[in-house]
Amino acid sequence: QIAALGTSQDGVVSRLAGLEAALPQDPAEALAALTTRLDTLAAEMAAIPAASDTAPPSSEAGLVESGLVESGLALVQAGLGAATAMNAANLNGGDPAQWVPVLRELARTGLDVGDVEAIAALLTPRPPAAAQLLAEGGDLVAVIQQDRDGDSGWWQNTTGRIAGFIRLRRSTDAPATEETAAQAATPLEAFAGALRSGGIGGGLGGGLGGALAASRAITPPPAGLADWQAQAQRRLDLDAALVGLMVRMTAQMTAQITAHPGAAGVAE
Repeated sequence: QIAALGTSQDGVVSRLAGLEAALPQDPAEALAALTTRLDTLAAEMAAIPAASDTAPPSSEAGLVESGLVESGLALVQAGLGAATAMNAANLNGGDPAQWVPVLRELARTGLDVGDVEAIAALLTPRPPAAAQLLAEGGDLVAVIQQDRDGDSGWWQNTTGRIAGFIRLRRSTDAPATEETAAQAATPLEAFAGALRSGGIGGGLGGGLGGALAASRAITPPPAGLADWQAQAQRRLDLDAALVGLMVRMTAQMTAQITAHPGAAGVAE
């Protein structure tokens, strides 16, 4: 199963690398090209004689409508490109923050990109990757366990090992179900287990959400745990915000094409 997961992960990374390579490398250059395209379209529309009390000829009306459709599609296409690039950079360890100015400029032109400033705040500073947080959580568990062993003294440590041996013998006599095993685990052990299982698969967050939820049961929080929890929450919030941005842009692109079927060629 681990080998299969590794193969699947390699395929995803390869697809993302190809997608990122096809995207514009310079956001400022991509934004400048879009601005030039919109300025040209605006100039062409301004050259059309203004309508008086009567409706414009059908040819002029069709030209105006075509220009508006192309303008809307260009904006949505730029927004979808920026969202795709940000998600690819986020997953590949790149810098999604370089696309924030593009989103702000698109918002000024009237495109609905959601709360750009909330995304910018989550990127300043950018939280560590999920894999790094899982590794740091494992190190934190080891430190907490070492501190607790030192505080308990040699006698409590010895009796604890004896109790663990007794539980082990009982488990061989009457195998425990998964539910009873989970109940026997301490909050720290449950946190450590969630960190280990989170490193294998787990989707976009890499199982970080489960590890964060398990860490909430450790009370009072030992030194360093609150900071780890804050970083993990920021990572999850950033991942969710970027996925939400992608969904928003995709929905707008779909709405544009549905409303104007003939615009599908422009989108391509």
